[in-house]
Amino acid sequence: ELQIEYLNGFNFWRIPSGAEESGEAVTFTGNAKVYFMKSRFQPFVLAGIGMGYMRHVNSQTGFVTAPVGLATRFGGGFDFYTSEHFALQVNASYVLQFLDVDDYDYVSVVIGGQYRF
Repeated sequence: ELQIEYLNGFNFWRIPSGAEESGEAVTFTGNAKVYFMKSRFQPFVLAGIGMGYMRHVNSQTGFVTAPVGLATRFGGGFDFYTSEHFALQVNASYVLQFLDVDDYDYVSVVIGGQYRF
């Protein structure tokens, strides 16, 4: 599967300087899932690799940076099928980033629906 996440309007603090910054991020990963059962309730683990982008503004200096780097994703969850094609999905994953975005790891929690052909 392909997964795109857009995070906007969050604040964080730089360590050790303590400077407050605000930002937005986009993460794009191609994920592989391994399912443990073939029933209405299907738990899975997932792993993915892709790209991470982070744009942030230092509130003290107004300095803007926009690094891009490698992103990996590891997690798990479940699909619960309500019919042959429709399912509710719940998953959590840890996004570990490298290169110029290596300071911006985060945890993603998703609740959503899906349609399978």
